[in-house]
Amino acid sequence: MASINGILPLYKPIGPTSHDMVSMLRKKLNTKKIGHSGTLDPFAEGVLVMGIGKGTRILEYLKDDRKEYIMTFRLGLLTDTYDIQGQIITDDNVHLSEEKIKKTVNSMLGVQKQSPPIYSAKKYKGKKLYEYAREGKIIKMPPRDIEIYSIDILKINGRDITLKAEVSPGTYMRSLAFDIGLKLSTSAAAVELIRTMNGRFSASECIRVENIEQLKLDDFFPYLKTIDDAISKFPFVRIKTSYIENVLNGNPIRQEWIMDYGEFKKNDFLRIVSENGQLIAVGCSERNSSFIQTLRMQDRNEIVVKAKKVLGERSNDE
Repeated sequence: MASINGILPLYKPIGPTSHDMVSMLRKKLNTKKIGHSGTLDPFAEGVLVMGIGKGTRILEYLKDDRKEYIMTFRLGLLTDTYDIQGQIITDDNVHLSEEKIKKTVNSMLGVQKQSPPIYSAKKYKGKKLYEYAREGKIIKMPPRDIEIYSIDILKINGRDITLKAEVSPGTYMRSLAFDIGLKLSTSAAAVELIRTMNGRFSASECIRVENIEQLKLDDFFPYLKTIDDAISKFPFVRIKTSYIENVLNGNPIRQEWIMDYGEFKKNDFLRIVSENGQLIAVGCSERNSSFIQTLRMQDRNEIVVKAKKVLGERSNDE
């Protein structure tokens, strides 16, 4: 069987967990090296970015991507998981004006504090919160900064509100529904959730796996993205051929090694490529790209980029 390496955008159906999808693919593709860049709840569907083979090596650089969701939440409903699959605590038939609902939803735009639900895959001391909760131990994590970049109401149908939102990584849409309910002086829980975008990957780019047993290996290749393509949004630094081996050995990159480069800021992730454009490593910038010219004018051969993960292969000529 041919090996598969790269990034596979997959459309997770409602029901299975994200780990279930990993297990299913491991069996189907006959490889253990499979992971994903961000959990989707069992009741949710949508884009799940999978790393296959060598693609697992860059998943950590895809976890910080923005995500887009369409969520329907129900006012007056409170469950222990903040979603429809949890145990119902209250279910009140509340009546609120559309104007008040719209004003409250719009107020969620921007940076804010958010606490993860007690039933979530967030880890505390190496153990997932939902594992504590199932044991009757409630772990309340401190709130963290998240950002809602855009939020729009698509439909109001009685107590059910459907919205579309683009959010920062680490945002829990279930918690967002709960927080909107609090602002409206009631409860709210998510009843439907679709992840429509995960970074650069949209639902239309995903392979559908509802009938995974019927899929053949060749069915996966049209959806598979190369590692380079998956991180194509990262600015580049092109390395002179004579310094490639230095980079492959994990050495920090000095300005003298750089042939040319794109525009980047300090602490940006970068694609480190060879003269012919081959991806050899992922790095993190120590300087703004505009400062490279200053270093050159002053003949200062200082470190510009530190290699975080070497992806190319070392020479065997030694």
